[in-house]
Amino acid sequence: MAFAEKVKSNPRLKKLALWLITSEGGIRPRWWVRNFLNPFYHKRGKNTIVFRRARVDTMPFMPFELGSNVTIEDSTFINNGMGPVKIGDWSFIGAMNVILDAGLRMPEDIALVGCGNLNYNEWLRVPLTSIDQRSHLIGQRAGEILLGLIEGREWPPPEKVILEPALVVRASTTGRPAGSTNPSGKTPKKVAKAHK
Repeated sequence: MAFAEKVKSNPRLKKLALWLITSEGGIRPRWWVRNFLNPFYHKRGKNTIVFRRARVDTMPFMPFELGSNVTIEDSTFINNGMGPVKIGDWSFIGAMNVILDAGLRMPEDIALVGCGNLNYNEWLRVPLTSIDQRSHLIGQRAGEILLGLIEGREWPPPEKVILEPALVVRASTTGRPAGSTNPSGKTPKKVAKAHK
């Protein structure tokens, strides 16, 4: 039996191992883990910047990867305790906080657009305009192909499928929440299309 399996199977050893690795009730890695253990387990691309007051609580037993040219600003919290975290190339985590903390107004001084249309607007200081990549349609198409294979159909020939993304307009670019009307009283076409 390998050492890791022995620790996992013994409740007392498992509790001791977690105490040695984590602090604050098991949610934050200890200083020695962050500085000496994590660099061997986690991938970090070139030209990444993680500011000192960013809280990056990553555990060595869960995957964590930063792409190239990533910036993680102060007042940002990242944790991989519940599952793997991968931040792609050229990402800027915490941009909205930096803009607003500098005293700039959004969208009057700077407009901000995200990508992915993830449903986390309730945690943002200003609802974020985003590009919806229609990931649910990608999953639906993959599921149809998989069901066809299970039912005995042949693998479909390669085809090019283009799912046009939609711009979901929110207050970070217009000063109005998604679906609100513009001064003329009409709902913008792109907003209406994104909500179908």
